[in-house]
Amino acid sequence: QVFFSPAFGIILPETLVKWILEDRLDVRLNLQMHKYIYGSDRRGI
Repeated sequence: QVFFSPAFGIILPETLVKWILEDRLDVRLNLQMHKYIYGSDRRGI
């Protein structure tokens, strides 16, 4: 299995999803949900 994860603040998840769908890639999307819940500045979560 291959997992793709957007780099927070570098590539938007929407951009990555669009690329995955357009190219019909057999991958899994991984989101770091804590970055969206707590923000990117918080450490140790």
